[in-house]
Amino acid sequence: MLSSSIDATTASRLVGYLSVSQFNRDYSRFFGCPPTRDITRWRQDQQQLK
Repeated sequence: MLSSSIDATTASRLVGYLSVSQFNRDYSRFFGCPPTRDITRWRQDQQQLK
């Protein structure tokens, strides 16, 4: 999501989810936090590296 600058909704569709909320639940279960939080954190980290 970060490297392609896409949001969680688009990512969920690209990997075959019909339900964005199910994607968010599965992502949170697997990675420990919701995708929007990860995207925000990754973007902040990238800004600090510049």
